[in-house]
Amino acid sequence: MLAHSLDYTWTPAEREIFKPKPKIRVSELAAQIRIVTRGPAQGLWTNEFTPYLVEPMDTWNLPWVRKIFICFAPQMGKTQIALNCLLYCVVIDPGDAFYIMPDEKVMKRIMNRQIVPM
Repeated sequence: MLAHSLDYTWTPAEREIFKPKPKIRVSELAAQIRIVTRGPAQGLWTNEFTPYLVEPMDTWNLPWVRKIFICFAPQMGKTQIALNCLLYCVVIDPGDAFYIMPDEKVMKRIMNRQIVPM
């Protein structure tokens, strides 16, 4: 038995930090909170518009997967997969993330047009 008892009440912020992470897939999170600001399907993200993107997005959640290779035709959603996975990392599993573009000008454009509004 301990010589003294610890009488400590967790703060709301501490309880939030230690709360278990929700079990949610990338495609589900995107459908709940992702806002699309460019293209023909602006507004809340919907997986029904591009159902072929669901499997590559949800592959991100598989614990044994270390690399994902996507071979799509141009303009078929590869950037949207990357943005939704980045959103998942920010909201559900925070940590370091890199989103690399060819140069600073392109990166600023992507940040201002897609990442920040997302």
